[in-house]
Amino acid sequence: MAEEDEDEIEEEEIEEEEIVEEEIVEEESEKEASQDSSKEETKSESTEEKKSKGKKRRRKQKQPKIDLNKNPKIKRIVQESERLEDANELKELRDAHNDGTRDLINKIKKIQIEISNVRNQALDYRMKRDQLNKQVQEIKAKKTKLVEFLNDSRSALKKAKSDAKQSPEGQNSRKVGAQIGKIRRKIEFLEKQIETEDLDIHKENEIVDEIDKLERTLQELMKENRKPKQFKEEIDNIRKYRKELAEINDELRKSAEESQNYHLLYLDCSKEIDELRREKRNLQRELNENRYIADIYHQRLIEVSQRLNRRKRLTQKAQYQNKKKIKKEIQRLTLEDAKDKLKKGAKLNIFEARAFLEEKANKAEK
Repeated sequence: MAEEDEDEIEEEEIEEEEIVEEEIVEEESEKEASQDSSKEETKSESTEEKKSKGKKRRRKQKQPKIDLNKNPKIKRIVQESERLEDANELKELRDAHNDGTRDLINKIKKIQIEISNVRNQALDYRMKRDQLNKQVQEIKAKKTKLVEFLNDSRSALKKAKSDAKQSPEGQNSRKVGAQIGKIRRKIEFLEKQIETEDLDIHKENEIVDEIDKLERTLQELMKENRKPKQFKEEIDNIRKYRKELAEINDELRKSAEESQNYHLLYLDCSKEIDELRREKRNLQRELNENRYIADIYHQRLIEVSQRLNRRKRLTQKAQYQNKKKIKKEIQRLTLEDAKDKLKKGAKLNIFEARAFLEEKANKAEK
């Protein structure tokens, strides 16, 4: 039961990691979408500030927690990014890390697929192992019953023998048994005598006749000394149970060995899953760092872009004001030329006439 509980916990951990991975991928997709949308140039400072504030809040929520004091590499990148002023360079750095992020996500997805495949294989091995373990328990229960039957038959045979010895038939059987043993020994002695001694034909024939007589007597005594029917039944049962026990022991051994093999395969899968998980954790750590660095460059890009946009608007405003001043100066000079020509009685061109009329209209309005 403890082993099954550990396996269930392991399954839950794998499923939780899958959920976390899906959330990481979704967050990464949202972040990239927000970064792509921020690439467009803003048309007004207020709109740009609102967008940047919204993106800052989203990134602040999704940005992985990294302690800069424990990560000198990222700390150095943060310091270097603060000195970068080229928007194109910042875009290239950010996009490069975004590409790296996509590659890492694909690798994590691939490893997750491998984990799922190995996990399914491990579950299959575990299911077969558990089925065989259940089968082993059933075989053991069957073996226990057979052992009980065997012991019962042995006890019954022992009791039958004890009862037979105490009965008159049993006592007579012991006497007959003693006679049978005596006759057998006598027959063996006579046979050896024929084989070893140099006997004449008459003596040898007498011994042969005596052996024949003893064998007939032996057969009659053996018929009288036949064992009770219960003896035969219990002995047959004992032989049957022993045979069945031998078969069950073979089946039990095979099932136990097969179960152990599946258990070893399951352990191999568990080790492989642990290795894949370690690799996945390393990639996730690298992914978090890569995302963090991409966010650093993206934030710096927003700051530089906002500064450039403000400069551009100021430049455009200055150019517009200068253009207006130049236009007024041209109008003043044209008006002076028109007045000089009127004094001299010369003809005005269209620009001079318009300048003169505009001044006259302005005075009338005042």
